[in-house]
Amino acid sequence: MKTRWMMLAGLLPVTLAGGCGSKAESGPTIEQAWVRLPAVPGRPAAGYATIRGGGGKFSAMLRGATSPKAERIELHVTMTMDDKAVSMKPIAEIPVPPNTTLYLKPGSAHMMVFGVAADLKPGGIMPITFQFDSGTKTFDAKLVGAGDPAPE
Repeated sequence: MKTRWMMLAGLLPVTLAGGCGSKAESGPTIEQAWVRLPAVPGRPAAGYATIRGGGGKFSAMLRGATSPKAERIELHVTMTMDDKAVSMKPIAEIPVPPNTTLYLKPGSAHMMVFGVAADLKPGGIMPITFQFDSGTKTFDAKLVGAGDPAPE
């Protein structure tokens, strides 16, 4: 019994802190998510989004993303080396400071979407669940063909 009480008492500060936030401190929001489908079937797609940091004092951390329409999604960053060579590397997380906007965009931080479902077509949508340290948020990303312009 003592162990159960100690365990519940340990959760009390987390519960109270979680309940004290105002609507302005609701965490990050997702806008304008889209995925550029691969030109060659079987190759990865690229995902982009606008993420607005919530109000308050604390940064959120984007730790990843998932979708039922992909085998896996990785966060990546594009790097330029020697002003010529461009490469990408996976990253574990991206900070989203409060009251700021993070742009996952071509040539910068973005998502690589591996194992894209064969039934996805330009003009459709793909649900993406963004994983933050504070919880998850799902958004329907617009699907764009490999040679098509980005959505506005």
